[in-house]
Amino acid sequence: MVRPMPMKLDEIVEETRQLPADVVAELIGRILLERHGGIEPEIEEAWKSEIERRIEEI
Repeated sequence: MVRPMPMKLDEIVEETRQLPADVVAELIGRILLERHGGIEPEIEEAWKSEIERRIEEI
């Protein structure tokens, strides 16, 4: 069985130029999650609270 050659980084970047921004954002998020794991629940909750506080300030 012949393995396909992996894409070069420049080819991957070029392919993403064809995608809608929301798809690229999801792809980036999924890569980060795969490489670094998820956000700790306490940190995520703290960010949510901070975001709500800042929105109320505005």
